[in-house]
Amino acid sequence: MAVMDYPKFKFKEKEKEQFLEVLLANSVLVEPKENINIIKEDPDDNKFLECAVEACADYIISGDAHLLKLQQFRGIEILSPKEFLSDL
Repeated sequence: MAVMDYPKFKFKEKEKEQFLEVLLANSVLVEPKENINIIKEDPDDNKFLECAVEACADYIISGDAHLLKLQQFRGIEILSPKEFLSDL
């Protein structure tokens, strides 16, 4: 989870470990069966759509501009963390 090492997050090593423990305990691992090629500007981002579709997710929570630009994909809402928390 290299994202957690971004300076803007300022996670301490223990916080990263705790977060990952909670994340893994509350995650469902999926292996996408469908290749999606919607995001042309950054094709690596398509893997998040593939996983969300396979998992029948309700939301994708991301700070990624390419994903956020879609707003939704096949009924899956794509929200920033701030938008998601305000919707709760």
